[in-house]
Amino acid sequence: WCDHHALDLPTRLRLFAEVCRTVQFAHAHMILHCDLKPSNILVRGGVPVLLDFGIARLIDAEAPDTAGGGYMTPRYASPEQRAGQAMSTASDIYSLGLILDELLAPAPDDDAGSGHATRPTSARAVRDGVRWATQLRGDLDAIVRHATEKNPSQRYASAGLIAEDIERYFTHMPLRARAT
Repeated sequence: WCDHHALDLPTRLRLFAEVCRTVQFAHAHMILHCDLKPSNILVRGGVPVLLDFGIARLIDAEAPDTAGGGYMTPRYASPEQRAGQAMSTASDIYSLGLILDELLAPAPDDDAGSGHATRPTSARAVRDGVRWATQLRGDLDAIVRHATEKNPSQRYASAGLIAEDIERYFTHMPLRARAT
């Protein structure tokens, strides 16, 4: 949708912040999506809507370790989800980080399915000639890196904090992602 409408970087970031707030709303109501990916985000009238809660589950310490009997989209799944380990809101946050990485520097087919960018978002953007590549270095790379930390405890504590860091980026305030 973003590519089709030729959205600029600020508009993409604001749209993504809305996606994060939507995921935060789901988490606040004790729901893990468990399959966040671009095709499960519909944009209608400029407003993102989350789709396909088919393998979603309640956030519950007593729940089985994996959602949906192991169903997932490997490219956007967190390391713990791919390993069949216990999932938490950090799992959805990891998926959000991968979506943001791809939104900022669309992955060519040779990077597809890697489950994680092997180089910083800005480096891929420079390599692929993305027009805002130089704007990604620093803060935006830090946001993606913090959301996609391998260790779930090192990721953002909530999807809302990703949206907050995006707002901080626009106002030139220090990011939470840079404090880690």
